[in-house]
Amino acid sequence: MNPEFTKIHVEPKTRDISVTLRWHDGSEKVFSKDDLRFRLGNCAQVNESEDAYQLAILNIEKIEAFLGMRAQFAKTIISLRNSI
Repeated sequence: MNPEFTKIHVEPKTRDISVTLRWHDGSEKVFSKDDLRFRLGNCAQVNESEDAYQLAILNIEKIEAFLGMRAQFAKTIISLRNSI
């Protein structure tokens, strides 16, 4: 049974990122980036497609990059404001 990527979650205080994958029987499970990488490495053993895992990891990396850029932007704005 192959899962599909459905949701991405960002914990506001800790910025922990996780995703939800759904299987065809309707069950859902939340995975962290490390869990996804582990599952991706075992796809061949359990006859699952790698697509959902790769898409989820890619989306987590995009969110991580966005959050990092947002934090850097905020620091830049604060430093510019303090220098005036």
